[in-house]
Amino acid sequence: MIGKLKRGSTKGRKIASLVFTMAVTLAYLWLELSYNGTLFAVAVDTSFPREDIEALSWVGKGLASFGLAWFLFGWMAKSLKGAALFGLAWIIVFGSVAWGYDNVIAGLPTDVKESGRVVALHRGLVLEGKVGDPWIAPGGKIDRIAAANAAFSLADAEAALRVASSSGGMIEEKLRDLDFGAERIRTAYPKTWDKLKHAHQDFVYWSYEMSLPPSERSVRARAAGDSLRSEFLKRTGGVEPDVDATLERFTYEIAPQSQTEDGRRLREEFFKKSIKMADGSVLSLGDLPPAMTMEDLDAWIAERLVRPWGLKAGKDPEAWAVTKDAKDVASAIFVPPISMGLSQVSILLNLAKSLAILWAMWGVLETGRGRLLMPTATASLLVGLSIYAVMPETAWGGSAEAARIEASADASLGGWGVAWRHSAALQRAMDDAGLDTGVNIAKVARRLWMEADRAAAEVVVAK
Repeated sequence: MIGKLKRGSTKGRKIASLVFTMAVTLAYLWLELSYNGTLFAVAVDTSFPREDIEALSWVGKGLASFGLAWFLFGWMAKSLKGAALFGLAWIIVFGSVAWGYDNVIAGLPTDVKESGRVVALHRGLVLEGKVGDPWIAPGGKIDRIAAANAAFSLADAEAALRVASSSGGMIEEKLRDLDFGAERIRTAYPKTWDKLKHAHQDFVYWSYEMSLPPSERSVRARAAGDSLRSEFLKRTGGVEPDVDATLERFTYEIAPQSQTEDGRRLREEFFKKSIKMADGSVLSLGDLPPAMTMEDLDAWIAERLVRPWGLKAGKDPEAWAVTKDAKDVASAIFVPPISMGLSQVSILLNLAKSLAILWAMWGVLETGRGRLLMPTATASLLVGLSIYAVMPETAWGGSAEAARIEASADASLGGWGVAWRHSAALQRAMDDAGLDTGVNIAKVARRLWMEADRAAAEVVVAK
């Protein structure tokens, strides 16, 4: 009698453990599938900012690493001590996944990153309906799936150029818009470039003099103040000026009106609008370093202003490919398909695990000896792989254009080209099934990401 009670109690504990494991596995699968739906929504919408995509990439790393850790080490989480060990295993797997993920993005070939910049513009035009060919679906509608995965399909320079030309002059025009800033000023106003550098030296001098009490200023500064006052009174009809005005105000109000047309335009460009740097910051004349020779200043301006814009304009693709802009473009283009491919692996593993759990439950109920052994999971994994095998390898049928595109992706990306095809096929299946979960996960991820970033900044300030 006691033996039967013990066996019944043991069977109950085994069933409870398996039910818990199944519940966690199913919850994970639901989250991962929802994440895939969000990736799909992001992939076909160019309005998502980089912060959303970056946050989603971290969500993907966390989910995929949990799925892999749960598949391999979930058996540990049967007690508090076991849960702690599982948490440690998850952290280790997460670090490995994050390292591998970032290295995949960073290790993409230079021509892929460079074509990705063109594709980012092209994809936006496609999704806006401004360019259809060759991404027109049956019925004349825009093929969002093809457009969203365009970067992998343009893995060589020839394909990128062909698509750029098919977009007419729109992409070239957008690329030309990037080539704006110091180089434009330098080439547009060559006669006044030296005047600009002299103006900078004057700015340094004037700013220093105006920081002193009037009685301590140099003869030149006092004379300049008198000249300013006289000029201002004349031009304003007797309005008394602020003699302690900085050179910046003097340049705004006096100098542009008393120089040549080119000089006036140059100074307005430089002082009033400043120069937008390639990294998004704004540089004004007062930001240039003081106490430099003309030659040193010219070299500094060329390095800080001219070269970055040249890189952003694509004049030095190999150098551009390692800049932050290139990383952002690569992330925006490649994160959705790579994340989707990574999550597919984890989904299939845990789908196999759920089948193994059902198998183990049947064994417990029938014989009392069923266990969630690795051989059982491996056998079930074969079922998952068979599901993966029957999925279409392409999202575009068997056209010659699709075959050429996929050959290009395989040649440049190797195994990732194959993973991309499966990801695109999954996107196609989700689109056909209407499984678009919207952007809820993206919004939550971005909020958490921004809060973490803000907290980190506060810690740095506190230190």
